[in-house]
Formats: sequence, C-alpha cells, structure tokens
Amino acid sequence: MYRILVLNNYPLDRVMKEVNLGETGDHLLFGINYFEQAGYSCEILPTWTQKTLPIKYKLMQKLFFYKNFGDLGQQLDALDHLNDIDLIYAPCGTQTQYLQYLRASKRLDTPIVALQHHPEAKGRLDLLRANFRAQVWSGLDSIPCLNQYTAKQIAKQYGADRSFTVPWGADLSFYEYSEKQEVGEGLIVAGRTGRDFKTVIQGLNNTNLDANLVYIKGDLGYSGRISSNINLTENVNGQPVPGEKKGWMKQRELNSLYKRSRVIGIPLHQQNSLAGITSLMDCLGNGKPVIMTKNPYIDLDIEAEGIGHWVDSGDSKHWRELVQWYDQHPEEARQMGKRARELADSTYNSFNFAKSLMLVFDQIMSDI
Repeated sequence: MYRILVLNNYPLDRVMKEVNLGETGDHLLFGINYFEQAGYSCEILPTWTQKTLPIKYKLMQKLFFYKNFGDLGQQLDALDHLNDIDLIYAPCGTQTQYLQYLRASKRLDTPIVALQHHPEAKGRLDLLRANFRAQVWSGLDSIPCLNQYTAKQIAKQYGADRSFTVPWGADLSFYEYSEKQEVGEGLIVAGRTGRDFKTVIQGLNNTNLDANLVYIKGDLGYSGRISSNINLTENVNGQPVPGEKKGWMKQRELNSLYKRSRVIGIPLHQQNSLAGITSLMDCLGNGKPVIMTKNPYIDLDIEAEGIGHWVDSGDSKHWRELVQWYDQHPEEARQMGKRARELADSTYNSFNFAKSLMLVFDQIMSDI
C-alpha cells in the first residue's frame, strides 16, 4: 500500500483524538481513518501560521501579490517529507497551491489530490491572476469537489476534465439513530458559519413555538428583546480540546439537543460557499427533518428528497409558518426524518465518501 501526506487547514490530529473519544463524528476527518483501515499510511502535517515563514517566502508573497500560493508554511514543511510519500491529499483545497505550481512546472513528481469545497473566489486582479490560476489547476492530478457548481466552474474556466463531484456524508455509527426514537419538540439551530439567527428570532419571537439557538459569542446578530419561548445557548469561540470541556460545544452534546428537537434549522445569510453542509449532515445522521435557507451550492435538494423545506434568505414569516407546521404534524416530521437517515445510510456517509476517494487514489497510482 502507498503512503499519503495530508495537508489541511485545521488540525486533523486533534479531530482524530476527538473521534477516538467519541466526541465527534469521523466525517470531519474527510476519509483519513478509512484510508488507514484499508492499509494506507497517512502522515498528517501540522498547520502553520504565516509568522513562521522564512524571509524568502514572505518576500515572495509580497512581491508576487497577484499570485495566491496558499498556506506556504505547511507546504514548505511538506517538501521535507516527500522522500517517503507516494501521494499528497488535501481535504481542504486551499492548502496546496504552491505544490500544484511546482508540479505544473515539472519540479514536483508527487501526485496531488485536493478536495474543493467552494466556488473559486474572484477579485480585482483576476486578469493578472488568470494564467497563474490555470497553471495551478493543471498541477492537480484529480479534483474532487463537494458540489456540482464548483466542479463545473473548474471544468469551464480551466478545461480541467479531472473535476467531479464526490458526495460527502455523516459518520453513521456516531449518531446512534433508531426508527423508534422520539419525534421531539420544537426547533433547534446551531452552527458557526454564515448563520442568520436574527431572522429566526424575528419569526418566532412572541409566539408559542419553542426554539433552541446554539451560537458562538458575538454571532447572534440580534440585540432586541427575545421572548421566553426562545432558549439561547452561548458558546465560547474556541477550538475544542479532546477529553476536556473547553472550546465550543462538543458534537456529542449537540447531538443530544438534536435528538430532543422535532426539526433542525439551518438559517443562512446570502452565500457563495457550502455554509450549512455540516449541519445538514447532522440532520441526516440524526434522522431529523430540516428547514434551511436556500443555498445554490448545496447539491442535496431537501424538498425533492422529502426531508425538509427551503426558505428564502431573510424570510422570517416563512420560518414561523414552517416551525408551526412541524409543531402540528409530528408523524409527517417522523417520516421525513426517517427518509433523511435512509439517505445517509445509502449515499451520504463517511465510508462511501472515503471509498470514492480511494478509487481515485488507486487510479492515479496505477497510471504512474
């Protein structure tokens, strides 16, 4: 079996410890634990900060301001490990631009696979960056994407026939789902990226509809009076510590709140990213229906699949109407939750995701 070097934008070794302690699901490892179970060796590089960069590369970033080389510190670290590595894998596609540049320039022989989460950001220097970006994309041997929009964008702009979608999914065993579980009561909203708590508060304030909002300190976005039917749970904005009650709420604790709720809400501000995808996987894993702000970068159509309802951005009235509907239709909510879990069992789970990537790795290695 071959050896994989892993670069990521958050510390996967920390997540591995949390997974082993049962504090979070393994989907946040983006397949690494399954690679190891299959016999592949995975070396996880630590994350870096720009403060640790050698002067040469700090100057390079300043002089070549129209080129984005990604996390240079981590990539320089990677260059020191390549003698014992067969393939580079980046669960976050922002981590390998400089390595891709070297590979496109034929100065790096190691294949690179970088998972793309979001559409490519654009800026004022697009014309200057166009040729460089095309070269960087050509340095990837395979470009798996978490949504069709991103895969099509890469293919259209850079002629990359190596871009395709890979469905991400939940850790099935982590959620301990049962068809006989309680249908629950009320709405729960949790999340750390792009959440629009204000719209939900405006919709449910001064009603008899119960809601539990779990948010990071400073992210509530609402300063007015909040009625007693809305329960607030504030989290500190800090990375969790495995085995300790530090940082934001552990996923295991959050799951207990999900299980007691009838429907999970994912309210979002206008998006140009995959914000909300992790919470959507929580819905599937827990077997709960969902109310979610429309996000064009989410491939899973919750209404077509019969597991939830879409809401327009900022539509507080529709939030109130839908939470009231779920309150009055417990059996329909149960059946929607059951369908959500069936989707996780059949398609959207961490094992299927890892298996798809291992097929990609195997094909790359067989072509060398």
